[in-house]
Amino acid sequence: MLDDLEGMAAASTDWSGLEVEFLTEHFTPEELILRLSGVEALVVMRERTPVDRELLEHLPSLRLIVSTGARNSSIDLDACTARGVLVGAAPASSSAAAQLTWALLLAAARGLPDALSTVRGGGWWLSRPGIDLEGRRLGLIGLGRMGSAVARYGTAFDMDVVAWSPNLTAARCRAVGAHFVDLSDLMSTSDFVSLHLVSSPRTHGIIGDEQIRLMQSTSWLINTSRGALVDTSALVHALSNQRIAGAAMDVFDAEPLDSLDPLRSLPNVIATPHVGYATDRQLETWYRNVAEQLTGFVAGRPLSTPLN
Repeated sequence: MLDDLEGMAAASTDWSGLEVEFLTEHFTPEELILRLSGVEALVVMRERTPVDRELLEHLPSLRLIVSTGARNSSIDLDACTARGVLVGAAPASSSAAAQLTWALLLAAARGLPDALSTVRGGGWWLSRPGIDLEGRRLGLIGLGRMGSAVARYGTAFDMDVVAWSPNLTAARCRAVGAHFVDLSDLMSTSDFVSLHLVSSPRTHGIIGDEQIRLMQSTSWLINTSRGALVDTSALVHALSNQRIAGAAMDVFDAEPLDSLDPLRSLPNVIATPHVGYATDRQLETWYRNVAEQLTGFVAGRPLSTPLN
């Protein structure tokens, strides 16, 4: 099992009858080739480690990959199919990522990172006043399961919730208390812009320099979906020049972030290490489903949630 960084997998479910090694640190592709020699089944934690054609070529014994979550864009499904490697998913119904989105929004609105740092450093002041959410505009890019949950949180805080996505309709927006607007309107009028799109070639870089330039200088960009949705260079430039108030992020182009990445040090960035899904119930459900998939495969049963 790769990237069990929380160290919760072993105790999260019953693994009896399975010989499982839990890897609690992140490995480079070169290190993985050595560590995974002879492995027959691989469990990957979401998209922390890509499983590409090159890695697969060094794992001749591999027969099965199970990924936590309902999809995983970092697994080369075509290469797996060509090599006869089955790929299954271990889905879970949870609003964990939506809850983290709201936590990041509140942290940005009330300046919580600075406030906590000030108290720990012996001070007793705010570097800026907080932002009252009532009546502020929340712009949601994507209104699927997670986006809809965040829309409901926004209406509970009496925010003006608007939404856009390539195939979104006004009727769908009304169903969750939001208003449909075009992307330019959303970017230029929202106090908080939150991304909730699936990663695909169509959505990569959907928020680029043109869209970021439309944002108000007091606005925040929040991304708990996928790093590839945003042109990171354009975002870093805007943050470095205070063209927007800040960004609150849980996802990045490359993970873990390089130690010198400006997103680690910019004062107007709130960054978490891709933990949107890392809650007790979510992990327990994922790992239980993973164990069931592995046990079924050993018994010769077809995968209950195949991806290829």
